[in-house]
Amino acid sequence: MDDLSHDIEVVKKWSAAKKLSAETAEAIITAGFTSMEALACLDPESIKKLKLNLGQTKLLEKAMRKTFLTEDERCNMDASQEHAHPDASGTGQDNVGHVIPEIVTTGNEVQEDEELVRTILNQLRQGQEPQAQ
Repeated sequence: MDDLSHDIEVVKKWSAAKKLSAETAEAIITAGFTSMEALACLDPESIKKLKLNLGQTKLLEKAMRKTFLTEDERCNMDASQEHAHPDASGTGQDNVGHVIPEIVTTGNEVQEDEELVRTILNQLRQGQEPQAQ
């Protein structure tokens, strides 16, 4: 349960960093998006179901685009990595095939909140790597 509380806090910090209201953060969490991995699954159709006001809807959509790759971008990245590195294994996936969201960066500018998300996702990836015996 402590992990869930920590995950929820991370989602709240991400929401605040993206200038989303506390009510929007609560709506996201109430809808079951209680971790960054779950948040990566929040699609435009689900955003509509949150019944947010127009301004918060637009901010949330922008935050999602800036933080997570879209499915098309992920597919394009996978295809280009496959051709560039034919022996690369499972980039963006853990050892059981779960997709781990990739962070989108724009140029050289790295926002503080994006750095937080990147750090957390990297920790998740490292925790899922097989342990050397």
